[in-house]
Amino acid sequence: MHPELPDSTISAALGAVLGYIGAEAATTLAFERLLWPQRFFSRLNVWSAFTIALLAPMGGPLHKAALNTLDVMFARGLLEGPQSGSMLGSAFFPELDRWSYTMYGDGRAPLKTEPVRNALFPRALRRMPLPFMGPSTTSQAALGVAENGTAVGRPVRARVAVSHLVLSRASAQDKASDLPLVSESALLPSASVILGIFISELSAVAVAVIIASVFDSFWCLLWLVPLVLRLLSAVFSVDRESLVSTSSNLAGDQSHDFEIHCPQTEGKFMLITGPPAIVVQFFRHYGHPVRSRSREVIQLGAVIILGGLFPLGLLCSTLWMPGPIASVWLCYQMYVVLVMHLVRYSSLAWASTTEVAIATELSRGLSCSNENEYDSSILFGQERNGMGTIKARVAVTYHNSYGAGKRAMDNLLSRPDISSPFAQLRQNMTGDDVSLPLVA
Repeated sequence: MHPELPDSTISAALGAVLGYIGAEAATTLAFERLLWPQRFFSRLNVWSAFTIALLAPMGGPLHKAALNTLDVMFARGLLEGPQSGSMLGSAFFPELDRWSYTMYGDGRAPLKTEPVRNALFPRALRRMPLPFMGPSTTSQAALGVAENGTAVGRPVRARVAVSHLVLSRASAQDKASDLPLVSESALLPSASVILGIFISELSAVAVAVIIASVFDSFWCLLWLVPLVLRLLSAVFSVDRESLVSTSSNLAGDQSHDFEIHCPQTEGKFMLITGPPAIVVQFFRHYGHPVRSRSREVIQLGAVIILGGLFPLGLLCSTLWMPGPIASVWLCYQMYVVLVMHLVRYSSLAWASTTEVAIATELSRGLSCSNENEYDSSILFGQERNGMGTIKARVAVTYHNSYGAGKRAMDNLLSRPDISSPFAQLRQNMTGDDVSLPLVA
């Protein structure tokens, strides 16, 4: 520490450096979580609670992420007035960029190709982890032959999953079964969502309690501002469009295939089969905000204030805060900036989301139905006996290269029986395409 510089000057300099580093690391994910709490806090258990308590506070340098969020909203016309602009692609309703789907007709001819938009189930399939595959899982047909006649394994270029998801109306028998239900509220956040928000700011609450008890200072309120804003935003969050009723005749229409086109770097091939009335809603309107200008303004206000909270805190710590409290504020900002980097380069921040809940339940229920086929089923809806509740069944195979996965997808699309997941796939695959997974 320079002997001629006052502590406040040094703290201000450190705070400015932290603000720059943290602002570069922060993403708009924090504001997507703020504006859609029903999606991001729908799965609360011990692990997700622990994860969001460590990784989801919003008391750090979010000013750049807030500006990016507002820039997108401005570009889409959401700031112009009531019912104006488009929610799609904004933090209210983020979309999967560069993802699309192709719908196939009765004769397997492609009918149309469109963007997947928000696409809950492709997001969930994306979150399903690849199982660990040791050297012993390579099939005999995947072995080459060396000059001396011994078998040598072909190099594994990339682990690839081919997933076939079948969506259908949940029958009375399905609803009465022990199939796990993954639910997501379309209206006001539930009590578990509110609890999740409180848990996500637990670190700030703990610091506020310490400041109040040790220093007996009103500056403890500064740490509680993010929690208050997040709770206010949740209480006034916009409603979401819910599932269509599966009691309609449309839900019983003939099934179609929907091939998901995702970037090659994802290492996934996805096919969704089901009646268009059930499947297409996830590519169009499901989860879309129900427009309400008053609620939108309140949530936009929360974005703006949270974006300006760090500059305000830095100013207060430099000009008015007592030295020890300013040091605590600076240390807390160091923690939040570290968290921002962890969130940016990991998927841990998604632990409490609906898509991870779906992926976890599908992965947990995977059972081996054939040598290399694994399938699992769940229910999805606002409630178990709801009118829109659907059954989701997934079958998965795993492969050692992108080319092998592509061949598996082509075989799957050409199967004669559209209603039978993977019925003909295994017969059409050669042994060198498939590696046998070890599923825990």
